[in-house]
Amino acid sequence: MDKNELERRLEAAEKQNIGLMDEIKNLKEKLAEMQDEPEIPDIPDFKVVDDEVWYINNILEVSGPCDCPGIVKDYNNFHTKEYADEFADKCKLIAMMLHCKWYVDRGFVADYENGRQVKWLVYHDHHYGKYMVKKNHNLQEQPDVYFSTEESAQKCADWLNKHWKENADE
Repeated sequence: MDKNELERRLEAAEKQNIGLMDEIKNLKEKLAEMQDEPEIPDIPDFKVVDDEVWYINNILEVSGPCDCPGIVKDYNNFHTKEYADEFADKCKLIAMMLHCKWYVDRGFVADYENGRQVKWLVYHDHHYGKYMVKKNHNLQEQPDVYFSTEESAQKCADWLNKHWKENADE
């Protein structure tokens, strides 16, 4: 190996090192940014000794606090009663909307590929304090219950306004 070849290899190694140092610096910065973000576990893992666990039973009632290790590994468990109540209320609201849809607009299935199809949805207007309807042309599937006509959606909104408790959020 002659002097020129050694110099070329040294220069290539230095360039590689600079690239690696830049990569190491970028990875360290990304890791530091991720340190600030809380990690959301796939399945909530409650420490029964330290945490109170509130759980939702099969009829959407909140129970707890519980120190039962056998029930704390699913998505029906919450760290506070407030979160458990909110979850149960939203599940009941969705169930009520789907129940209403069954009776007033059972055959309608929203086509998210069809941008021209008008879809009607029911939402809670906090300003007016009641359920109202609006149209939606979104091409993406949304976690809403859609109706084929304004009349069907309005029947559901009227029914919810009559049967759903105050302060329900969507």
